[in-house]
Amino acid sequence: MYQKSILNRQENLKKTKFTLNVQSCFKIFLILNCSMTVGIYFATTTGKTEDIAERLHGLLDSAEGPKDISDVDDLSELAGHDGVICGIPTWNTGADSERSGTAWDSILEDIGELDLSGKKVAIFGLGDSSTYTENYCDAMEELHRYFQQAGASMVGYTAKTDYTFDESKSVVGEEFCGLPLDEDSESDMTDERLSGWAEKLKGEMF
Repeated sequence: MYQKSILNRQENLKKTKFTLNVQSCFKIFLILNCSMTVGIYFATTTGKTEDIAERLHGLLDSAEGPKDISDVDDLSELAGHDGVICGIPTWNTGADSERSGTAWDSILEDIGELDLSGKKVAIFGLGDSSTYTENYCDAMEELHRYFQQAGASMVGYTAKTDYTFDESKSVVGEEFCGLPLDEDSESDMTDERLSGWAEKLKGEMF
């Protein structure tokens, strides 16, 4: 009887140690996971892209506050993050290059020369699917290409089926290479699109 009691105590002690080990590992996982940094960067002309960046930040508690890319003196700052989210409008409609018409245009080649291997990057773009239906959010593709050139892992693609447009350079297969938004003709759809994308990023980036 006494020996059985000793064995039971030993068994309970093993279970306790196992539980503590699992709890310790979980705490370490949480610490490592919470240390991940994600930066949000944008360029804007009318303020709409900045507004979307702010709204997205409100949906992503783990991301740092949005920053205008024109205020970044050293682009190596981007490489200091585990993940980067970029917002870009399309103003130079129909152009083969420098399609944004913002500060992004002058640093595209510099971005391509960064070492962003292992970094996750997502892009959202603003455009007008009604007025510029043949060039909807074209600037996203250009930014996407240079980040890809830098070795980044691109995430946050969006199915094109929920959009009405004719053509876009930002379509890759059946998806946009990011999240296109239309604050001119479809602003009533922005909240749903943005919140859905935020949830997607939580699974793909965070």
